[in-house]
Amino acid sequence: MGASRILRSLLGAALVAAAATTGAQSYPSKPIRFIAPFPPGGSSDVLCQLLGQKLSEVAGQPVVVENRAGASGNIGHEFGAKQPADGYTRHSRSIRISSSVSGSTRRATSRR
Repeated sequence: MGASRILRSLLGAALVAAAATTGAQSYPSKPIRFIAPFPPGGSSDVLCQLLGQKLSEVAGQPVVVENRAGASGNIGHEFGAKQPADGYTRHSRSIRISSSVSGSTRRATSRR
């Protein structure tokens, strides 16, 4: 699965989640926060920035990305879990994109 396909899937999921929480017509009436549980510049931060920009365009409200780094993401996740369930605070989960090397590639590179 390509990175752009993953990004589109996550963006779609974020928009569906935002639409599902719009029980009243007044949502969103204040800025939305994305909690990125890792330091700025990492993949979690970049993903939150991209999703936040698109969500801001759709929702018509600013989206603020707040980095809460530390303890392998536990500080950010704990902070996000303690926020009120009003739909104005979202937190990203850790996203791992890994690649595997096939056995034939490993053998070819180890023959040097």
